[in-house]
Amino acid sequence: MTCRVGKARKGKVKVTCAVKLASAARMTTARLSRGGVTYARGRAAGAGSLRLRAVRPIPPGAYTLTTRITDRRGRTAVARQEVTVST
Repeated sequence: MTCRVGKARKGKVKVTCAVKLASAARMTTARLSRGGVTYARGRAAGAGSLRLRAVRPIPPGAYTLTTRITDRRGRTAVARQEVTVST
């Protein structure tokens, strides 16, 4: 999983994450959080790109990106990665 932070436009910052998934992935969800508060979330069906949408303004700082992948059998795998958002 790799993430890129784009330039701020009109006070908004676009964070693009690329997740390489096995073809068996049925659903992928992700959330960007800090201190139990969700700042962005997104989902993708199958092996596609995943885009996070901000649910509130994202100030600079350290966050946890949690990715949950569910396969066709209903088994779930969770990956967590620390990310830093800067302006």
